[in-house]
Amino acid sequence: MNGKISHLLAFRNQHHTPTRFNSSYSQSAQLKFVVEKLKREFPNTTNFLLNATHRLEYFRTLQKGFKMIASFIGRECSPIFAQRAFRSYRMLQLHSKLWSYNRSPVSKKALLSFVILSFCHANKSLKQSIEEEELNNHLNDLEFLHELTEATVVCPGCKDRLVVDKKIAGVEYCHCPGAKSAYNRKIDGYAWVPFVETPDLLVWRQPHPDLPGLFIYKVYGYYDDISAEDFLDVQLDIEYRKKWDDSALQLEIVEKDKESKSEVIYWEMQWPRMFSNRDYLFTRRHTVDKSKDNMVIMSRAMTHPNVPERKGVHRVTEYWSVMQIRGPRGLSQPGVEFGLTYFDNPGVSLPNWLTNWAAMTGIPDFLEKQRHAARIRRHLATVKSIAVSSQSTYSDNKKTKKSNNPNEQSTPSLALISSSSIVEAGGNKNIVSISSSDNSSENINSNNNLNTSTTTPSAPNSQQEGKNELLSQFFKEQILDVHS
Repeated sequence: MNGKISHLLAFRNQHHTPTRFNSSYSQSAQLKFVVEKLKREFPNTTNFLLNATHRLEYFRTLQKGFKMIASFIGRECSPIFAQRAFRSYRMLQLHSKLWSYNRSPVSKKALLSFVILSFCHANKSLKQSIEEEELNNHLNDLEFLHELTEATVVCPGCKDRLVVDKKIAGVEYCHCPGAKSAYNRKIDGYAWVPFVETPDLLVWRQPHPDLPGLFIYKVYGYYDDISAEDFLDVQLDIEYRKKWDDSALQLEIVEKDKESKSEVIYWEMQWPRMFSNRDYLFTRRHTVDKSKDNMVIMSRAMTHPNVPERKGVHRVTEYWSVMQIRGPRGLSQPGVEFGLTYFDNPGVSLPNWLTNWAAMTGIPDFLEKQRHAARIRRHLATVKSIAVSSQSTYSDNKKTKKSNNPNEQSTPSLALISSSSIVEAGGNKNIVSISSSDNSSENINSNNNLNTSTTTPSAPNSQQEGKNELLSQFFKEQILDVHS
């Protein structure tokens, strides 16, 4: 084979002019000419050269791809590397100053150990925590919601309300000629469009800038029968939420920092049978400004080495929410105004009509559950305070009777609270009722009605009935704890 190739090259030099391969021809053109000539002269011996040519082109393309990927990674990661390098430099600068101040060998060894530990054992969850500055940036969200309400759902002519998706009883709507619904209507200067209205809530939404088909939601609400502290406590109390939220299959605190009031929470949410359940791993932090009767709760999805993804459950990695809570009459007085902005990507593509239906029903229903749970929690606190007072009165009467008649034996009573006492204290007989007719039994009933605008309780479904039974048991345990 080598002899044939040599013979071919000699034949080319004899019968072809030297200008054939002058500087105007590229190496690829020269190689292509040789391959074509070999293919004509020696058809059985050119397969190897052809394969080599294809391999060369493949490796050149692969090399270009690697260069593009490396360039992209470099551009995306350069800010992270720069931040870590700057942080390492500042840490070294700080520790060098501390090293110069410490003259004891023992203290220098301890300082060196601390430096090594700070570089090698970095807690990833702390890097994803929510800063105090982020919370403070949302202390005026309600002012923007007032402005948004005025611009999007109020008629500029008569200053009455515009209909969003349906009319709500007790609201004065616009009667101007040609008045149109505010539903999904865009106003210049605002990205939010009206979406849902209920007796106590207004909901807006806007498309996500990077995820087509998904929306960011903003909610404004006012409840007059619970306080701001009640509303905050219901959201922060994980154990209590397990009793009133029937969608929470698993809810636990993974990590907690008492100093910053920051928590890492795992939450598994039940979905319909045709879908996999969703679980969330997020960090949550809140702040309370008692001077302005303001509170802010912020949550954001994160990763944690102790909570890996589970098989058969879809982990929601794109989730965040921020809520501002304000007490117009004070944090502990009835009346709470709040604004909620949130987004999550459930990781499933649904038809638009199904997405709209889920948002229209899911958001108001969940907030109404929180309101109902806060009402029950407030009445539970009232019942416990009455129980403590009654137990104290009972103990004093018992001591008085024993001092007057030492031989008399009295049986302690567990049911010292009458339903009328609860009503006198501002409670609701439909929420909690304790019978005093029998000293050995208690009858605790919880209200199943989630609509405060009517006095007739609605029939509960099976899931809510089970939750109410758990709440009743919870109340019973709390009262018995007081007497014990």
